[in-house]
Amino acid sequence: MPAVNPLMAQWKNPTPVQRYGAAAGVSLGALLLSLALRPLVTSTPGVFFFAAVVLAAWYGGWGPSLVAACFSAVALNVWFLGTTGTLSLTATDLARAGLFLVTSVLVSWASEGLRLARDRAELARSVAETTQEQLAAEREIAVAQAERLQIAHAELQSRHAELRELDEALRQSNAALHVQQGRLTFLLDASLWLAASLDSEEMLRELGRLSLPRLGDWCIIDLAAEDMGSGPPGLPPLALAADPDRQPLAQALEACFPPDLGAVLGAAGSPLLRPEIDDALLASAAQSPEQLRLLREIAPRASMSVPLVARGRTLGTLLFLACGDRWTYGAEDLALAEDLARRAALALDTARLHEALHEAARRKDEFLAMLAHELRNPLVPIVNSLQLLEAQAGDSAPLQRVHALIDRQVSHITRLVDDLLDVARVTRGMIELRKETVDLAAAAAHAAQARQPLFDTRGQTLTTSLPDEPLWIEADPVRLAQVIDNLLNNAAKYTDPGGRIWLTVAREGDTAVLHVRDTGQGIAPDLLPAIFDPFTQADRSLARSQGGLGIGLTLVRQLVEQHGGRVTASSGGPGQGSDFRVTLPALPPERARVEPARPPEERSRAAVGHRIVVVEDNPDARETLEELLELRGHAVESAPDGLLGLELLLTARPRVGLIDIGLPRLDGYEVARRARLELGTDIYLAAITGYGRAEDREQALAAGFDAHLVKPLDPEELYRLLETVPSAPRPDA
Repeated sequence: MPAVNPLMAQWKNPTPVQRYGAAAGVSLGALLLSLALRPLVTSTPGVFFFAAVVLAAWYGGWGPSLVAACFSAVALNVWFLGTTGTLSLTATDLARAGLFLVTSVLVSWASEGLRLARDRAELARSVAETTQEQLAAEREIAVAQAERLQIAHAELQSRHAELRELDEALRQSNAALHVQQGRLTFLLDASLWLAASLDSEEMLRELGRLSLPRLGDWCIIDLAAEDMGSGPPGLPPLALAADPDRQPLAQALEACFPPDLGAVLGAAGSPLLRPEIDDALLASAAQSPEQLRLLREIAPRASMSVPLVARGRTLGTLLFLACGDRWTYGAEDLALAEDLARRAALALDTARLHEALHEAARRKDEFLAMLAHELRNPLVPIVNSLQLLEAQAGDSAPLQRVHALIDRQVSHITRLVDDLLDVARVTRGMIELRKETVDLAAAAAHAAQARQPLFDTRGQTLTTSLPDEPLWIEADPVRLAQVIDNLLNNAAKYTDPGGRIWLTVAREGDTAVLHVRDTGQGIAPDLLPAIFDPFTQADRSLARSQGGLGIGLTLVRQLVEQHGGRVTASSGGPGQGSDFRVTLPALPPERARVEPARPPEERSRAAVGHRIVVVEDNPDARETLEELLELRGHAVESAPDGLLGLELLLTARPRVGLIDIGLPRLDGYEVARRARLELGTDIYLAAITGYGRAEDREQALAAGFDAHLVKPLDPEELYRLLETVPSAPRPDA
């Protein structure tokens, strides 16, 4: 829309002052012009005035034109009509003036109409121009908007295409993620199942069940036939079918598994994918018509084979067979099978190592049991000879010293053998505690009394501090005595002659506390954290002046922990002594219950000696035991092997049979079974053996023995046992 000139706008829209001023001006101008041209306009003096009225009407409108008409009429009458300079008019002049005035009014009215028409036309033109300009502007805006809409539409279409691409990519990503999630879930489940068992065969069967039908219709696991390290040899091939109804076919396949099936359908050392298997390939894999029949009945269409590799060794092959058109093995399936095979190989290798470790532990236990047996057998005649020597020594001081010396050394050797077996049993959790209500103070006092000769020999002072009232705990009395005895023995071993040892028992809240403190050589800071580990000793010099195997404190910790307690050690360092603290759960006074003492009649002592048969293949042990029993008034016969011993038992019909287990010709278990079958309860059978494990005792009792005694026998223990045997069986036995 073009800009409006201010002058033109002012001309077209004059103010009232301008309109009336213009009317007065044109009227005055008409007067002056008429006066100046009077000679020329004598006949028509009103022409200029009439023009002034028209101009005033055109410019100023109706009001100014009336003003101009009135002024012109007056001027015309004064200067041009009648007497010049006066207002006296004739009728003619009045008529002419009236005609002029009427004409002027009509002209003014017509001019006003024309002006109004002109204004309306101008307004219409202006409105039309404005409307046209607005329409043009709106058209331009519409065109611009249309262009922008086209651009936006194009961009929208482009974005829509991008969104479709993103949606497709997202869908593919979700599908891939779903597949990956399913794969990871499958591998996680497989790992959990593989880790849940340490049995090789069970693990592999579970592996096959987990992988079917996820990876195929059949799974064949072929392990290497060679010995896997120190463990058991490889398992026979395992064939598993996804369809339970086809399991008999799997068993038949296991029975006649083609040795070359893995080599033909798979690969021994690297993954192999066969997307198609034809009959010719099956025929090359089978080595007999029956094998070919089984393979054709399975009808594999594709196969995947992956090796089971762990620690750089190939343990076997994992073979998957697909038997339907729905299977199309690809690279992703092979990658999944490889991942599964890696996990299975690690689990299998772990199981093999565990089996090898278990087998090694079993052999170790057997070796220790045999070692204990072989060590105890020579001790039997030594112990028996000591008892004979003591009986004959009388008041001879040299013989008494020799007896005491040998007795200490034999006790030390026996203790080492017992500890060696105990630490193996305790660390494997094979010791079953037989708990009862025990007074810890009384147990400590008894252990101190039993160890007093050792302290006297070493010139050491033992100070005990025990409570006045019983301190009741739930414990196995035999194992509790072993704990206290080991702590006292350890204190004596590492305390120099003349040193002091303190044994303290006290109650602290809900716990019973046992302290063993000494002034000995102490414990170095670097050794203190490992003081309870097996085979740890403070004396590591070549002299090994203290001796021992370093397993006593290990037994203490294991037994205390089995009782629900805790043992700790502390020391100020070398030369500062040691302090061992044992805490055990204490019974509240209201729960303490003292076992009633057995009535004296239950410990009926034999009024006379028993008739005894000893069956022992070691002549020294047999002869010395005979002499000891005869010194106690028993009638003794003996046999050197199991067969002769059984004949002697059946013919002599003794009251007591003392039978070794490891006998030639017929072992002690079989002797006991046959003797019990023939003699019933008329004979009391006691096993005397170097095998001291819990399972050995259970086996002896199951064979018919009434008691199980471990070599070397404590003669006093044997005497007490014989005192409990009545001279004749009870009538109701």
